[in-house]
Amino acid sequence: MKLSFKKVAATAFLAAALTTVVTTPASAMDKVDCGNRTDFVRITENYNADHCFANAGSYDFRRESFWASKISTGNNDITWAADGNYYDLARWHVITWPTVGTVKLQTLVIK
Repeated sequence: MKLSFKKVAATAFLAAALTTVVTTPASAMDKVDCGNRTDFVRITENYNADHCFANAGSYDFRRESFWASKISTGNNDITWAADGNYYDLARWHVITWPTVGTVKLQTLVIK
């Protein structure tokens, strides 16, 4: 069977395009057990559950209903998003909200 030059060229172009597609870096952030560690990012949910994160990367809270009452950065510089706004917070800082249901987290990025 004889293939036309156009079909061969189109197939070669498609194969080259698929192998050179730019990929986004994988998020290496891990959700970890808090224990007694103070160097992790620790987020307190509604004053009753702590969630800790380690390593640079991002975490998307939009698939969960996650209301934060406290964020502690530990030894991490972070950016967090809530209500469509982004906020930076330097390492070793703590921010708290006195009213439950005030801040609904969308995204957390450890830099």
